[in-house]
Amino acid sequence: MPEGSGIWPAVWTLGNDFRAVGWPQTGEIDVMEFVGRLPNEIFGTIHGPGYSGGQSFGGIYDFGTPVPADWHTFETVWTPESIDWYVDGIQYHSASPEDVAPNEWVYDHPFTLLTNVAIGGNFGGAIGDDLVFPQSLLVDYIRVYQAPDTAEQWTATVPVTGTGWQQVTVPFSAFAPVGDAALEPLAAGGLVPADVRGWSLTLDGAGTTSVDRVALEAEIAAVPGDGGPGAGPGTPGGGSDGVGSGGSGAAPARARSPRRAPPTPAARCCSAHAAARRRARGGRRAPRPPARAARLTVQRRAGRG
Repeated sequence: MPEGSGIWPAVWTLGNDFRAVGWPQTGEIDVMEFVGRLPNEIFGTIHGPGYSGGQSFGGIYDFGTPVPADWHTFETVWTPESIDWYVDGIQYHSASPEDVAPNEWVYDHPFTLLTNVAIGGNFGGAIGDDLVFPQSLLVDYIRVYQAPDTAEQWTATVPVTGTGWQQVTVPFSAFAPVGDAALEPLAAGGLVPADVRGWSLTLDGAGTTSVDRVALEAEIAAVPGDGGPGAGPGTPGGGSDGVGSGGSGAAPARARSPRRAPPTPAARCCSAHAAARRRARGGRRAPRPPARAARLTVQRRAGRG
């Protein structure tokens, strides 16, 4: 660790969206900060909207001896519900959404890890006569570990047949818990759109399939009338949003019912286009391609209820 009044090394993270939303809305997690004017202490802090700079939420660990006199291991354990700070295996600070309420908890998106050595500034303080150059922050290693995946998995399987672009809608009621999720009390509460944190799509069967998009929608309702190319934005088969858009050889899409169905939470699985398009063979249609199955798996965040 560098030493001397005015030196200010840090290991910290900054939200990847800082160019779009600015600081402190992007969020900042200070894994470790040290200032030479307080040689026995290190700091772990978060900065966010309403709690940044001098009003940030942080903790301090006092070694009782100068920090630069020895090597130390700094660690931050970051989960959706909390951030914990450790030094040499000792936890000295913790933060959760409740600690910054009613302000926003902005630590549920990607961050970038940074290291730097600053001089002076509001926190670093005035440069003292004991600050001698050159100075350096020596780092032995930086390791990032991924915590075990504790999210529940729910799966729905739907058949995909025919040729041309198709819009396949999977209602949330069709999803069933997989593995350990089927044994958990949360599974009894069903799956709702707000729970979904990730998804995967698996295609079984012969041939190849192109997928235009996968979208999660809170409500999908049947719309009377035919779709097809040129049907207009927002309708099945319309070309403006890429959902169900056809192109050469695509068949028009039709609503399943002439009546408007009640809104149902659903995941729009895919707009799938079978590679074996319908082709004319001696004035007749090509044989119908074999059926395929699309299996959509979503992950529900842990801790709901």
